[in-house]
Amino acid sequence: MRGADRELLRPELVFLGMDAPDRASLFSQLGARLAPLGYVTPDWLERIEERERAYPTGLATATVGIALPHADGCVARPYIAIVRPLAPVAFEPMAGVGDTVEAELVLNLGVTREGGQVEVLQGLMNLFMQEDPVRRLMAQTTGEGMVSTLLEFLG
Repeated sequence: MRGADRELLRPELVFLGMDAPDRASLFSQLGARLAPLGYVTPDWLERIEERERAYPTGLATATVGIALPHADGCVARPYIAIVRPLAPVAFEPMAGVGDTVEAELVLNLGVTREGGQVEVLQGLMNLFMQEDPVRRLMAQTTGEGMVSTLLEFLG
């Protein structure tokens, strides 16, 4: 992960214990938190839901279900938001193959650098294929801990 992309991870963008019974609720709550901080445009919610329907982002790993939602053209200020909901949230599987993914961790990518989204996605997917980093990440109880653990493993 490039230095500039590492700066997109901030404790203010970590939301632990979000009470979201479904994907729509998670997106709605996340948008309501990101908008006042100046990270997303007014059409973010519509665009991210549309993008998720067309190109699902659920990823089942050996240790945890994750989702990596993102959308183009609705990022006002680059960011990576991390949500660990109270209970897993159902996401359709990436590439539409496999069972519904019960996401215990959602990383919303607001990367605007040319080619950056793909690069960050690859780094995160590689990270989540490793058991130890995922266990350590899931054990974090603060935004600061979540960010420092992610940065440690993303290089």
